[in-house]
Amino acid sequence: MGIVVTRPTKQFEIVTDLQALHESLAAAREIEGKDNVSKTERADLKRLLQKVDESTIVLTLRGLNSSEWNMIVIKNTEVVKDRLVKDVQQLVLESVPGMLESAEWKSTSEPIVFEGDEIASLIGSMSDSQTGELMVTVQELNSPNTSVPKDLADLI
Repeated sequence: MGIVVTRPTKQFEIVTDLQALHESLAAAREIEGKDNVSKTERADLKRLLQKVDESTIVLTLRGLNSSEWNMIVIKNTEVVKDRLVKDVQQLVLESVPGMLESAEWKSTSEPIVFEGDEIASLIGSMSDSQTGELMVTVQELNSPNTSVPKDLADLI
């Protein structure tokens, strides 16, 4: 018959130079609210933001099929004192390689090909906040809406 379900995709950005990001945020806070921002201050901020963009990887991720996702969740969940506890880092490490459709540098759109454990190494080097944000994306893609919500249909 040829009819298949297309799982959702989403792009996720990983800034690899968190020092440049920190410096650009500090520079932006410094000039925020100033009446007279010099050309030098604007140029410095632009340079810092460009450095952040040059260090940013854009991943295009696609949700896994439900059985594959469920197996990863079960494998990385345990009961601790009557509560289910998920190993978020491990969930991300095990799910993202199978979800990865493509990767590219943000500033140049140059493709990135991850070989062997390179994607795992990248994920392992991410900050806790980056991992948490990636986990939200992973969960959204692997738990998509499967029908149109009534509230949305009522808008028509």
